[in-house]
Amino acid sequence: MVTVPDAQAAMYYLLHRELPDLIIVDPQLPDMENWELVEQLSSSGLFESIPKIVLSGLGKEETEAKCAEFGVSAHFTKPFNPLEVKEFVEALLLRSNSSFTAVPG
Repeated sequence: MVTVPDAQAAMYYLLHRELPDLIIVDPQLPDMENWELVEQLSSSGLFESIPKIVLSGLGKEETEAKCAEFGVSAHFTKPFNPLEVKEFVEALLLRSNSSFTAVPG
């Protein structure tokens, strides 16, 4: 697991390393407008297929609407239970890994 402090560091890391299996992102970052990084990741041909989870301190209705708009796999509103996030991540990665072993159709 890798953590970065802002959107610029996140994009630098993502562009210079092996693609991750999952991206967990806060829509409020100090160097971008709210939701800008989530939108960029969701519309990028390179990152759009990577599952994304949002951890948001914004309102529930806004978070739900934006996550639906950007195709986010799941969202958790702050304060959240870290154990629930961990369980969801593990289940999502298990599902993702099993799909990689499927026979192409």
